[in-house]
Amino acid sequence: MLPIAIPRDELWHCLAGEWSGVGSGSYPGVATFRYRERLSITIEPDWSMLSVLQRTWRDDGDAAGKALHLEAGVLLARDDGTLVFSCGQDSGRVEAMTGKVAREGGGLRIDWVTIAHGNDDRLVRMGRTWWV
Repeated sequence: MLPIAIPRDELWHCLAGEWSGVGSGSYPGVATFRYRERLSITIEPDWSMLSVLQRTWRDDGDAAGKALHLEAGVLLARDDGTLVFSCGQDSGRVEAMTGKVAREGGGLRIDWVTIAHGNDDRLVRMGRTWWV
């Protein structure tokens, strides 16, 4: 999968909206779990960025429906075509990620890699993928 060049305004309009889906999480010492998420992405034209609000809930077993976390952040486009997503979570954890956009299955895929994080000593490496 090769990254693609897409004009920022076109990308912003592709990403803006209300998104929902399911996913899975895994951490050392914790059984893999499923979750539901709702992602709200808003174009912020006065700042040339997107604002992002994400909410997640457990989607399996006796814990189904239990709130997992809430995070809020901003998404910026760099001149080299990469994206930067910086966010803070309800736990106090903060994270900065870079991402590249690729076309996949008639839509877009963004693979995020964490480049910095704070306020959570348990973290070693993190990443996530968005499919739109």
